[in-house]
Amino acid sequence: MSRRRRSKTPWAALWALSVVLGLIAGASFVGAFFDDRELEVIASSPGVAEATVIKVETHRGRRGSRSYEPTVQFVAATGETRSVSLERVGDRSYYEVGDTLTIRYATSNPEYSYDTRRPPDPERSWMIGWVTAPLAIAAAIAAGLLTARDARRKARGLGDS
Repeated sequence: MSRRRRSKTPWAALWALSVVLGLIAGASFVGAFFDDRELEVIASSPGVAEATVIKVETHRGRRGSRSYEPTVQFVAATGETRSVSLERVGDRSYYEVGDTLTIRYATSNPEYSYDTRRPPDPERSWMIGWVTAPLAIAAAIAAGLLTARDARRKARGLGDS
């Protein structure tokens, strides 16, 4: 009969879960911070323009998923023609070359721009961060307590045998 080997660190999965949740929380906080910053820059010097989609780039993920990044061209408030890339989308049919759309942009820096149909949503990122951060902390505390309990049991000679 085969005997199942026990891991030397039985709570490794719980530690790994706390690290993954911590990374998700951190990435959500960073993304929300930059979305907030972008919205503040746009609000400080707002501009609205009609833009034309001139190119849609396809990006492939590691697992075969695809996302599409549109590049639009518009005439800024200064009178110069600008081309900017908008946020990636998962649906190819959302943007087609030649489509006309309304964008909001910062007149001080037109690179800060978004399609008015898809405004940045930092609240969602903040929410994900505020939910996953306590879960990461709880998983780390649980893993620490369980690891300490096992260490005390082994020190007393009550370990797995």
